[in-house]
Amino acid sequence: MDQDSRKAWGLACGGFERPCSAVEVGAAATGRQEEASDAYDHHESRHERRRLCLDHGPNVSAAIRLAGVSLAARSGPPTVRIAGLVEQEAVFTHEELEKIPGAIDDVGSLAQGFVGGAVPLGLMLERARPRPEADFVTVISDDGHYRASIPLSDLRDKGWMAFRLGDQPLPRDRGGPFRALVPAGSTHCWNVKSVKELLLTTGKQPDNVPARPRH
Repeated sequence: MDQDSRKAWGLACGGFERPCSAVEVGAAATGRQEEASDAYDHHESRHERRRLCLDHGPNVSAAIRLAGVSLAARSGPPTVRIAGLVEQEAVFTHEELEKIPGAIDDVGSLAQGFVGGAVPLGLMLERARPRPEADFVTVISDDGHYRASIPLSDLRDKGWMAFRLGDQPLPRDRGGPFRALVPAGSTHCWNVKSVKELLLTTGKQPDNVPARPRH
């Protein structure tokens, strides 16, 4: 067994460097991958995965699920999900975003200092059909470390999702694979890198945006 595989448990627990056992890795690699992938797509944060590890310890069923989450995260195309107070959850790949009308080739024409082709977030939100009670959207990075709770009206009317550079996916060093931008927003802190999920809520939710942003 290679060292990378044996670290699956540690990665699933949010950065612990304890490698999982051969039994745990084997179970994760051969069973319940669909469940693991679904759990990852519902964006269990690093904190939550660490808590689960601490709660369950060496329990084999937890090892299967948690290690499977880490392995599933490495495979398949990147996606961004719209969930929460919506009529139907929507999941987008790069290819699906290419099909949305109204795309622009260079978001830098709207927001100085940014690059990449982008689509209007309003059209993405339409696919999920926000419920009437939804008035905020929490934009969450793929590592769960950054969240910005943004008024739905601002994101719908002013927001863009950058997703490509030329004909290639937007690289991570440019905020990819998906970067939310609100060029006319009240703060640059609404421009979230490496977005994994947009969660519609009633009311503003706890986030990482300062109460009095400096820019």
